[in-house]
Amino acid sequence: MIEDAARRFLRDHGYNCIEKIYTGCVFLRGKWTPVKKVSGDFKAISKAGKAVHVEVKCRQDKLCYSDFERHQVDALNDISQANGESLVIWSQNPYEIVLLRWPIEGFGPRKSISWEQAKIIAEQ
Repeated sequence: MIEDAARRFLRDHGYNCIEKIYTGCVFLRGKWTPVKKVSGDFKAISKAGKAVHVEVKCRQDKLCYSDFERHQVDALNDISQANGESLVIWSQNPYEIVLLRWPIEGFGPRKSISWEQAKIIAEQ
């Protein structure tokens, strides 16, 4: 599972108290569907003691701004503006993960980034 890989990735990068934000799910039309909207996928604490908010996305080609729902963008912005850390973990599979700090450079409405661009941004 991608979320298990994301949790390990966060732990390996020094984040503590990593907690899954539970949505509750029901099985509808052949897939698991969240019961309610939540602000993100994980919350944690950074090495510096800051609140951390994490959104996990699993996409094959490009990460598009439209992949984020409005409430997810709002939560990422709110934590960043409150001097916390907002992170996006993008995974193409459980073995390829990149951690991006929100706001993501050059990313916004009607924009997307490639996997190669994301790796460069993550290294900065």
